[in-house]
Amino acid sequence: MRQLILTIFICVGFVTHSLVYGGALIDGGVGSILDVVVTDDNELVSDVSDLRLYSTPAGGSRISRVEIDANDMHGYGVQITSDRGGRLEFYDGAYPSSAQVGHYIDYTMDLEQGASGVYGTDIPVEGEMRGFDVSEAPYEILFDDNVTESTENAEFFIEIHTTAKLDLFHGVFQDTITVEVRDL
Repeated sequence: MRQLILTIFICVGFVTHSLVYGGALIDGGVGSILDVVVTDDNELVSDVSDLRLYSTPAGGSRISRVEIDANDMHGYGVQITSDRGGRLEFYDGAYPSSAQVGHYIDYTMDLEQGASGVYGTDIPVEGEMRGFDVSEAPYEILFDDNVTESTENAEFFIEIHTTAKLDLFHGVFQDTITVEVRDL
């Protein structure tokens, strides 16, 4: 008789457990956000009155403001490309077909963190964001360390550095910089 009662309690325990167990699946979605806005903020003309005689200030001359929105959980990359191979090149209605020493001045760039927005990730080390050269393929800075949240209205500034070059011709020197953002 004692053995029979124990068996009944075990069966009731399984039945009770199967009545309590259950679940519901809830899901939703978030669209991909990847956006960059580049605003011309060219201070080079006011900082350096003559590229032949003066170098840019130690901190560089601001040339643009960049605002980024991105929500990929792996982070994002910022690619910066120069149309003229990392040079300000003499422009007189057209670029020279064969650039001579007096036709160009080389430069380097910085990507400076601004004061506004949510970055959502650790900022790369200074060596990746300062003094980079865009003379070859696009220069890319990866924002992929410690991604904790989406990047929203993250503000950056692009600074340019030139060194005085006495053998430049008189005229206008220019380049086109392209900034692209990609998901990682």
